[in-house]
Amino acid sequence: SVEGDQATFHINESSHVNPNHLQYFHIAGRLLAKGLYDSLPMQFSFTRSLQKIMLGRPLLLSDLNELDQTLVNSLNWIADNEIAGVVEEMTFSIDHEMFGEHHQVDLKPNGSNILVTDENKFEFIRLVILYKLYGSSKAQIDAFLDGLYSFIPKNLLEPFCVQEWNNIISGSAPIDVDDWQRNTRYLDIYTAKTIQVVYFWRAVRSFTDKDR
Repeated sequence: SVEGDQATFHINESSHVNPNHLQYFHIAGRLLAKGLYDSLPMQFSFTRSLQKIMLGRPLLLSDLNELDQTLVNSLNWIADNEIAGVVEEMTFSIDHEMFGEHHQVDLKPNGSNILVTDENKFEFIRLVILYKLYGSSKAQIDAFLDGLYSFIPKNLLEPFCVQEWNNIISGSAPIDVDDWQRNTRYLDIYTAKTIQVVYFWRAVRSFTDKDR
């Protein structure tokens, strides 16, 4: 499960400690497909990145937020700043930790010998995203997808957006008005105490979830 969210799941890249892990992921994909086929919403969800992989959508830097906010901040800094003379000896490789052991993984052929520059840094960012969200767990994800697609062909999923797919998997969750209100930012002259805002939230609370 994702840290801080026990109901949202992502593939565990360390699962290979179990010799049958790929078989289990294949079965999990088939079980998900069977549940969807029988219109039985799950009591859990998957990370946005894993759902996008199921749908064949491209992965973006924002999709890393659920798994590694520190890495997202670092990649955003690289994207927004000139790195020449600031970042030294950064190559097309990434440090991979597994059970306390560290080793370098090339993001492209001979990547550990290719320096990251201002000219190629966006390729580097794209490859880091792809590795962290897919490459590091490729065997497990492919086994899961193979199980899913054995019941539901991939081309049938392509029309769905991520939110629609999430609703199909998990059902439509009730809207948390307290959370919505707590995370609302007011612009210009408006505040939480402005009369129109007070009336707005009063109206929202009177609505059904469908109306909200």
